[in-house]
Amino acid sequence: MSKSKPESSFIKVKCDECGNEQTVFDKPSRNVLCLVCDRLLVESTGGKGKINVEKI
Repeated sequence: MSKSKPESSFIKVKCDECGNEQTVFDKPSRNVLCLVCDRLLVESTGGKGKINVEKI
């Protein structure tokens, strides 16, 4: 029996507006907003998310 690799993973992003760093899925099912200032960080696309900020 072989182990399968997970389809998605976590990534760390940094908000351009306030500098907040947070960890998000790279394939989010919903848009991801900054927990501090509500800026759109990652857009849900049905697959890999569109990252709108710096990936760290």
